[in-house]
Amino acid sequence: MKDFIEFNTSNLEIGLLARNSRKGPEQTLVRNFVDHITNSFKNKSTKLAVFYEPQLDTGFPDIVFVEYLPRIFEKWNDVRSSILPIDIKVLNYLHLVNGSDSSSMENKLGIDSDNLLKSLERLLDSKLIHRKSKQWKPFSLRNNFAIKEIVAIEAKISNLKSAFEQAQINKWYASESYILLPTVMPNKDTINTSQKLGVGIYTSNLNGISKVSHSMRGMLPSCYASWLFNEWTGRYLHL
Repeated sequence: MKDFIEFNTSNLEIGLLARNSRKGPEQTLVRNFVDHITNSFKNKSTKLAVFYEPQLDTGFPDIVFVEYLPRIFEKWNDVRSSILPIDIKVLNYLHLVNGSDSSSMENKLGIDSDNLLKSLERLLDSKLIHRKSKQWKPFSLRNNFAIKEIVAIEAKISNLKSAFEQAQINKWYASESYILLPTVMPNKDTINTSQKLGVGIYTSNLNGISKVSHSMRGMLPSCYASWLFNEWTGRYLHL
């Protein structure tokens, strides 16, 4: 199993769409930061995957680092590589509510009964859910969700307002969210905004990479997009 994976283009085999990066100072900022993180990453039990501008419902985050436990992916069911986004939404909902009947899922998720049944059948075949006491129940996260951390990075040469807006959106699916700036030290107002929003700050300059302020930490999976990174990584490892 590979120690380090980079997803810098779309990969239709795993269902991943990504935007092509444009050459320029922002791309250089991103590349230097990724090199720093990957070169300094040392962990005996986890591995690292890096996604460049993956397409999500909320846009295209610049970089997403995914730290995962490879031993969880060793239990992968081949059928699982074929589940659809709607299936992942159903699975995420079942984990959020710790099980549900079909009627409640139809109402909450807005899925008609035929499509819901097909989705549940695919999740059953993938061994991600089971039936108990007239409810659909998910199997334990520790057996199916391999990700330990999802860290989203929004890099900006200028336009701090836009950087903070996107970084705040990234908190939807990430356990940590940061902006990356090409400066030595952000001013006091920038740091105060960072702390207020729960978004961290990294800086990159001639002196190296520094973490100026920490991101607020969130639980995983926080939404179905957290699961997308899990499934993309697992599918790639089982191509």
